[in-house]
Amino acid sequence: MRDFVFVEDVLNMIEFAVEYPGRTGILNVGSGRARSFLDLAHACFDTLRIERNVEWIEMPDSLRGRYQYWTEAPLHKIRSLGFSTPTTSLEEGVARTLSTLEKSSGPKPDQQRQSENGTEGRTRFGAGELPLKAH
Repeated sequence: MRDFVFVEDVLNMIEFAVEYPGRTGILNVGSGRARSFLDLAHACFDTLRIERNVEWIEMPDSLRGRYQYWTEAPLHKIRSLGFSTPTTSLEEGVARTLSTLEKSSGPKPDQQRQSENGTEGRTRFGAGELPLKAH
């Protein structure tokens, strides 16, 4: 289980902490909710509109005993100081991140473009496809 946090939420918390008068001590930054890697995978598959297909592997021996199996940032201190902005859900964060990646990954679906020799071409991506590989 991991406390997956959307980067915009981290920035909001840092901005609050920097601007808070009389701040002292350490403040945790996160979503405040532990979620599984399966939840993350499902959010990716669902956002990409592809069939959920997860293959499980054994924990590598090199990580056993050293892996932190649970992270969840307690947000009570930053909340008690007045930070009241809700955090972004895992699903919404994944959707926004993948949308940003799609927008920055080149030609858009069905977008007309000029090739170097001046002929028009079409680049097509299927529904929800991104240049990401998922199995």
